[in-house]
Amino acid sequence: MALVSAMHFKLMRARKSLEKAHLNRDWRAVRHWDSELADCLNAVFSDRERDAKSLITELERLLATYANIIAELPEDVGRCTFRPTK
Repeated sequence: MALVSAMHFKLMRARKSLEKAHLNRDWRAVRHWDSELADCLNAVFSDRERDAKSLITELERLLATYANIIAELPEDVGRCTFRPTK
């Protein structure tokens, strides 16, 4: 197993949290982790210590996660009003 940078590790943890929120059908948490993942992606792409091969594998997992979420979104999710949780 290759070592990953701290930013890559943070990305992996955020993806796993997104998956957990999705499994629990916690759409507010899905929204929160989606936002966190955007920040993680920005950080990992500018990380000089990133391992491209490992990052590509993680991005493929993330893509599969989003595909699963989109396939199972409730029909009325576009009409929901979400308030940021902090």
